[in-house]
Amino acid sequence: MPKISVLMPVYNGSVFLSEAIESILEQSYSDFEFIIINDGSTDDTGAIIDRYHDPRITRIDHKANLGIITSLNEGLNAASGEFIARMDADDYSMTHRLSTQLAFMDSYPDIGVCGSSVQVLGTEHIWHQPVNPEVLKCRLLFRSCLAHPTIMFRRSLLEKHSIRYEASYIHAEDYQLWVRLSRLTLLSNIPEVLLHYRLHPGQISQSQQPTQLRQADRIRYEQLQYMGIEPDTDEFSLHLNLCYHVPIPDSAARTQWIHKLLEKNLENRVYEPIALMNALSSWI
Repeated sequence: MPKISVLMPVYNGSVFLSEAIESILEQSYSDFEFIIINDGSTDDTGAIIDRYHDPRITRIDHKANLGIITSLNEGLNAASGEFIARMDADDYSMTHRLSTQLAFMDSYPDIGVCGSSVQVLGTEHIWHQPVNPEVLKCRLLFRSCLAHPTIMFRRSLLEKHSIRYEASYIHAEDYQLWVRLSRLTLLSNIPEVLLHYRLHPGQISQSQQPTQLRQADRIRYEQLQYMGIEPDTDEFSLHLNLCYHVPIPDSAARTQWIHKLLEKNLENRVYEPIALMNALSSWI
């Protein structure tokens, strides 16, 4: 049984696929299986995968495009490693990515999920993510703060709680998964660039942005409900302004909403109180 299962779905990803595949096959840590799901591609994706004869590759082919959530869940079901690492077909991983994440997970057995910083390809721009688990959990109330293609999970955590990606959260399935897992385990990020992330018009965050934003707002609303808050329209609008860093001219309303979040959290202890206060401090 391999230590790590690397999971990569691909649909019509031939333009960048070779670079993504080779970035995994050239990892400094070699005890892994590489599960590639060709999700009904109609371009040269299949032919490109055919070029690689590495025994660590497990290939799954769909005759039709079933979508990323179905592909991801099929990959999770097929995985046999102690850890599951995600990869996207348009990015590339640093050669020490798997070894660094594995060492981190072995050193911190209470961490169930870890990601990393990412650098946007062709730029000097680095996306830094929260490292402290309590801070990260609070930040999820406002935004997703784990880069999906950098993630490494403990497979035992997913199996114990029968966790898979939820089809009803299409295009924000990762954000919903982080929120769900944050109630079961600790999440963290390694403050090091382990993956180069490619921005291009064909990726979901670009082509499906309106749907993704609606789903993300739904997830934010559900987190408020989990805290014991049923926000009215004005309150939720205030919350979304905080999430999107939109200036709120009515400082009294903003302060009242922040105090409501802090007070309700003191009642229900969903978040560590100091961490939540710190997360809100820039708006107080």
